[in-house]
Amino acid sequence: MPTAVPGLVTGLGELPRFRAEVGPFIGLTAAVRGSTLFSGFDTYQNTAGVIAGLEMAVRVGLGLEGVLNEAGDGLVFLDLGWRLDGPSSMKMTADPDLKQFGAIFSAVPSRDAFYARLRLPFFLVPGDLLVIAPFLYLFAPKTLTKMLTTAGNGGLIPWQSGIVTPIGRFQFILGREVGIYLYGFPKDPDRYILPLGGDVSSDQVLVSMRSTQLEFPILEYRPFHTFSSNQTASLVVQFFGGFDIPGKAKVIDPEIATAPRINTICFLGLRIGFDWRYYFSKKRS
Repeated sequence: MPTAVPGLVTGLGELPRFRAEVGPFIGLTAAVRGSTLFSGFDTYQNTAGVIAGLEMAVRVGLGLEGVLNEAGDGLVFLDLGWRLDGPSSMKMTADPDLKQFGAIFSAVPSRDAFYARLRLPFFLVPGDLLVIAPFLYLFAPKTLTKMLTTAGNGGLIPWQSGIVTPIGRFQFILGREVGIYLYGFPKDPDRYILPLGGDVSSDQVLVSMRSTQLEFPILEYRPFHTFSSNQTASLVVQFFGGFDIPGKAKVIDPEIATAPRINTICFLGLRIGFDWRYYFSKKRS
């Protein structure tokens, strides 16, 4: 009976409540990444290669992680940032002599992009809450609450529930998060040297082109997590796949040349990021 009861407010005697990050937040994220490209943009660039990059962004969102249990994930956020890629390891043609020129004749040159990343739980199919939630909020709020709870716990088919292990937390997140990268939009379109034929002696053409890259994280791993009363920090490892969709190619030189046929690039990769958040609400459950 005489034992002091911790208070539910901030100050002396408060009870630490930190196992669930709940409420709106703002944050910063930075990441290093590596991707395996299965081709270049040109039809004749069929050699696979690798490409590395860096990115950083400002993040705003709503934390709803671990509210009901450790497997839950109702995290919602939007990233707005910038990305810088190095040149690809494969060259514009298969000619082995091009290796001595370094990155000058890379199939995909060094380039940068503005990007946005959106993470949002879903009930049955990706994005369904964006369509259904406004109507349910007006006409069936109790049903909306049930759907949001189910989505936060891995969906109607709970294959996206977090898996907590002694070495960290694993989660399948395909469809829960998407990244959109706009190359050639921060400034002038990017320049590419593309072959006009399949042999090493074929002519080349210089083109300018913008592209839009869609990235879909598949598996996420968080090995550690630190926190305070209103801040959290974690390391995030993501395995992802996606597509780099080219825009219209404009011939720069020679001007009389016909623009080559352009293809979409498919890729798989690994992203290692640092996630820091500041919560505006100090309440923890």
